[in-house]
Amino acid sequence: WSRNTAGLAVGTYVDTITVSAGGVASQRVIDTLQITAAPVALTLSVSPGNRSATAQIGTSAPSDNAVVTLAGDNASSTNWWATKKKSWTTLTTGSGTGSGTVTWSRNTAGLAAGTYVDTITVSAGGVASRTVLDTLQITAAPVAPSIDVKPKGRKVRELRATGSAHSFEVSRDSVIVDGNAPAGLSSAWTATASGSRLGVLTSSGLLGGYLVWQRQAAGAAPGLYIDSVTVRLASATELTAVFVDTLEVVVVDLPSAGVAVDELVRGGRLTADQRQLLDRDGNRNGVFDLGDFLAWVDRNGIRLSPLEVARLQAIPMTQPKP
Repeated sequence: WSRNTAGLAVGTYVDTITVSAGGVASQRVIDTLQITAAPVALTLSVSPGNRSATAQIGTSAPSDNAVVTLAGDNASSTNWWATKKKSWTTLTTGSGTGSGTVTWSRNTAGLAAGTYVDTITVSAGGVASRTVLDTLQITAAPVAPSIDVKPKGRKVRELRATGSAHSFEVSRDSVIVDGNAPAGLSSAWTATASGSRLGVLTSSGLLGGYLVWQRQAAGAAPGLYIDSVTVRLASATELTAVFVDTLEVVVVDLPSAGVAVDELVRGGRLTADQRQLLDRDGNRNGVFDLGDFLAWVDRNGIRLSPLEVARLQAIPMTQPKP
């Protein structure tokens, strides 16, 4: 006989075949047909296929996981295992039997701000591996708002010859305004000066720009004058920076022509202030030389003695001689 399985569901089917002949007892054959389920191939899936986390630099990142699903014949007894590629990832549950969960932690120690990507691969015997793309975003630490001036102060010496009103009555100066604005807010600043001796030329600007002012020395008597410029962050007005401006007005007694000639010939006869003042009103090359001397005597109508002229002519210098 033959057996036709068409349309038969999974199960056990029993039939009885009876064989008979005249004058004898019939005989039976019990025929049993077992219909089994079709084999189901083993499959592996991991969900989700992407994980991500964000942590501020210097702080810890959360752990994460993905569900491992095995289906098909022998799924419950099939082993699986996971691997990772990067050093900042640690597998805390990296293997199992049957469906389960792969888990991992992220170590942010030593990681600079940026994006870090690792691939976690889950494998099981006889089936294709599956991966989870893990992205770790390290963000920079928030910067506290601040404002600063560089440098924080400056001292200017104003030299003035005795009996002379000549001076740098107005001089200009500047500093850089630096700092950090509150997140998402303006980096604008404003500046005000104390007293009337300083005049602010750039009363506002942006961080990284220059604060410019002019210094008024007209009519100032000999002495020390201390003023300041206060810079305030417009988006955080409680934050200020102060630049201290110090002006020292010094009256200098100028030497006689003979002492000045001695300075040119031998040196050591003038004070540092005298040399600086004569150079400032002369050729301004940073030293007191014959050019400064000639400008001084010409400007003040000083008459030199024949001996002084002779001494000057003997100086082995390249400057013009009187």
